[in-house]
Order: sequence, then structure tokens, then C-alpha cells
Amino acid sequence: MEGLRSFETLAPLPSGANFILFRVGKHGDTESSARLWSDLVAHGVLIRDFSAWPGVEGCLRVTVGSRGDNDAFLTALGSILRESGDS
Repeated sequence: MEGLRSFETLAPLPSGANFILFRVGKHGDTESSARLWSDLVAHGVLIRDFSAWPGVEGCLRVTVGSRGDNDAFLTALGSILRESGDS
């Protein structure tokens, strides 16, 4: 969760489960979240796209995994956001 908070354009929602739902952009931009989902999948990250679900528009969901999995996710995420200028 702390790793996601380090990105200004992402807003993780509180979670007590083994996954984290996070909003992409200030108001949950579905286009931005769909693009980020596609980019993460291209980097080999398995992630759920909730961008079109009512009530969680513009959100993606990532499962909390091993330290290595989490680090790989955050590394890919940081790389994608830096490339797009959204970090």
C-alpha cells in the first residue's frame, strides 16, 4: 500500500484483504486506468481492470503477493508512469 501511495496519480483505497483496489487519476479516469492496465499486462503483471464497474470506475485491483511479486509490480508501475510522465 505504501508503495502505491508514492505515486501522485494513484489513490489506493483502504483494504483489509489480500488485494488493493486503487483509483487511477484524481477522479478515476477510465481511459487512463484501461491504458495503465494494458501497459502492466504488457510488462507481465497480472492485474484486474475494474475501470468500467459501477462504483469503482477508473480502478484497478492488484493482489498482494510475495515481496518479489510486489517489488516487480511496483518497478513495472514506476517505469510505466515515468514513461508516460504521470509519476
